[in-house]
Amino acid sequence: MRRIAATVLITGFLLVSLAGPAQARSTSGVGSTNYQTHLSAITPALPGVSIKVIEAGGRLELGNAGAEVVVYGYDHTPGTDDDRYLRVGPGGVFENRKSPATYLNRSRTPTAAETQEASKADPAAPPDWVKVSGGHMARWHDRRIHWMGGTDPPAVRTEPGRTHEVAAWAIDLTRAGTPARLVGTLAWVPGPSPVPWLLLAAVVVVAAVALALTRRWGPRLAAALGVVLVTDLVRSLAIGFAYGGGLAIHLEKTITTSLYSVVGWVLAVLAIRLLVKGSVDGLYAAVFAGLSVALFGGVADIGVLSHSAAPFALSLGVARTCVAVALGGGLGVVAGSFVVIRRLPEAPLGEPEPEDQPTVAGVRPAVVP
Repeated sequence: MRRIAATVLITGFLLVSLAGPAQARSTSGVGSTNYQTHLSAITPALPGVSIKVIEAGGRLELGNAGAEVVVYGYDHTPGTDDDRYLRVGPGGVFENRKSPATYLNRSRTPTAAETQEASKADPAAPPDWVKVSGGHMARWHDRRIHWMGGTDPPAVRTEPGRTHEVAAWAIDLTRAGTPARLVGTLAWVPGPSPVPWLLLAAVVVVAAVALALTRRWGPRLAAALGVVLVTDLVRSLAIGFAYGGGLAIHLEKTITTSLYSVVGWVLAVLAIRLLVKGSVDGLYAAVFAGLSVALFGGVADIGVLSHSAAPFALSLGVARTCVAVALGGGLGVVAGSFVVIRRLPEAPLGEPEPEDQPTVAGVRPAVVP
């Protein structure tokens, strides 16, 4: 009982200390949402220019293999050359430090410092270009393409279960003196009911506990934890690969968006090795591994179960399955481990039990040092 109590106390401490970061965590940092951004057209078409919406409406990506393209900011007046924000072309990517967009677009929700810097910028002043990349592709947050209001629009609040076109958006460009425009829409698309996915999580919990009740609980709990581990790895990789950029950026985002999960993965590998051998110590490692996956792979991303969009490199059906299995499998491994621990004979503290003591249901008692 003392080992169980210690496990519970340590687990409680971890939950309290990490619950804040976990709740702040969202899929790919953008979060699941019911707002969907669509790019309708570039008029006129610009040969060599590719533009797409990435990260569930979080950013725009513009690639240019031809003559330089200029992207205008929020204070641009059509027909003028004021508020030039970006230059993308053979010479690389440049930002104009005189454009308020340079500061407002650094994050999806600008900080107070970024807003203050933007207020000091003068979009009518001659540009102050600063090279930010030697490549031919720019990615940026743009307030015109996603919902910036503190509350949902009136139509959404009135009928949240219906699809609504919230706004039409446009961004002006120019190439070699020829003006062009990106046009698109922002829509509210209600998400699915989370109930089927929560039921799936509940079924997985029951299945994991059932494995713990068998005589060969060690290898079977190890297999369950292995499935949970692989599922959470797939979830994390799909989040990382949802970001714009190359392989290095994808792998970096996979790690940086899953820092807390990495601890659980290490513990899961250790627990699996011990459980395969039928070691009681593997149960305690499984408790921590299961809680880590359930919290950081399940609870932290639970919004994807009820929203219609999320930055995920695979389908949202796969995303929801991963979250449900992480949540249910993690909790199931924890519950199953405690079931086995409760069935272990108790050894007096400081009195190791002999190796030939009879086992209960195939469980060899733990030796408490």
